Amino acid sequence: MAEAILLFYSGNTWSQVMLHPQRRTVHWILQVVGSLCVIVGIALEYYWRDINNKLHFHDTHSILGLVALILMLLSMTNGVGALFSVELRRKIKPVYMKLGHQFVGLCCFVIGMAALVLGFDKKIFRNNSTPEMRTTLQVFTVLVILTSSLGVIRTILSQLKTLFR
Repeated sequence: MAEAILLFYSGNTWSQVMLHPQRRTVHWILQVVGSLCVIVGIALEYYWRDINNKLHFHDTHSILGLVALILMLLSMTNGVGALFSVELRRKIKPVYMKLGHQFVGLCCFVIGMAALVLGFDKKIFRNNSTPEMRTTLQVFTVLVILTSSLGVIRTILSQLKTLFR
């Protein structure tokens, strides 16, 4: 999902050879694939907890994951609106649709990645990795959050400036 966000960032060299409509298509395909992985993963974890009589959504990792899931569904919904914003411009300005999609998507991404960082400290991961590996993965995940968010934050600020002129 991070790569889907980076598609529109000017510093991302591989996507710069694509035209904007191509980037938009690759973006939604990557987001749909990533979203399906998230939904399947959460559903499997929910099922496993259910059959083992374990609590659902009881720690920070799982609560952040649930919040990210809800924001992901909202972002996907307003992403469809942003995709067709030109056609919907009589009802709502395209900049509002795109700004809403970018803001909700950014929140979803950051919260989901925070859940991932916390997931590296879960028992199953601790039992199958070294402390150095977990720390390295956490640091790299934070770096991915920061680099992936830069372009979106700049775009959001630029659109806000346009709105308030």
